[in-house]
Amino acid sequence: MTKLNGKIVILGAAESGVGSAILAQQLGLEVFVSDSGKIAEKYRKELVERNIAFEEGQHTWGNCLMRQR
Repeated sequence: MTKLNGKIVILGAAESGVGSAILAQQLGLEVFVSDSGKIAEKYRKELVERNIAFEEGQHTWGNCLMRQR
């Protein structure tokens, strides 16, 4: 598998968003997930177990943009 170098912000922490976050992490990217709602417990557990940074309840645009620098 090719390893990448960089950062990615993923908006949405449901099945597709968390799956994308896991894949991006496996590819070597620094990942941040933001969800404007409450993250379902099973997806929150996946993020926590993989040490993927996330926020829920809002998209903090400043936080998302800072992750890209």
